[in-house]
Amino acid sequence: MLERLREQLVDGTFPPGAHINISEVADEFGVSIVPVREAVKILQSEGRLVRGRSRSYRVRELTYDELIQMNQLSSYLEIKLIEAGVPNLTDGDIAEMRELNRRVSERRGDRHEILAAHRRLHFVCFEAANKTIYFETVNRLWDHYEHYRLLFFDSDSMIESDASVEHQEFVEACANRDVLEAVKIHERHRLNSFAFLSTIAGRDNAERSGT
Repeated sequence: MLERLREQLVDGTFPPGAHINISEVADEFGVSIVPVREAVKILQSEGRLVRGRSRSYRVRELTYDELIQMNQLSSYLEIKLIEAGVPNLTDGDIAEMRELNRRVSERRGDRHEILAAHRRLHFVCFEAANKTIYFETVNRLWDHYEHYRLLFFDSDSMIESDASVEHQEFVEACANRDVLEAVKIHERHRLNSFAFLSTIAGRDNAERSGT
């Protein structure tokens, strides 16, 4: 139940700003309201849903200012994780990153599988840092705008091509255990991706407000 709702938040079934009716979701999935209510509470704790009046819930919308804050915080934490993680990467980690990069660049699987591979590609290095609080915070920040990141894979081919090159460069820098190069490439990739994601978020917010 929880994973099914997460997928619907990511794929746009419940877009940012949409209201979640627990009874309707329970009817759709053919379950009682109890597991739906439990799943909704978890999603609220993750920051994906916001509780309103009369125990109603809606999908959290991110303002442009919130995206900037998240980007700045992500930058600091991800740099710290890469600096600590790259020296700890094993040959097995590098092999996994190369395989994940192939899946993403060759679009192996559906959009959700590609998105999961993309996330894992970055998080292999993050996990290797062994910095639990930093890692958990970055994980949550990524959760907040996963919906927008999914749209990246439907984007212009030039944007995808640039990202593919950056991924390859990042993996090779990690393989060489070159911390400074890995940080530089990852920051460039993150900033380019953020510019695109914030454009999408701004357009979606404007469309929903009718402006």
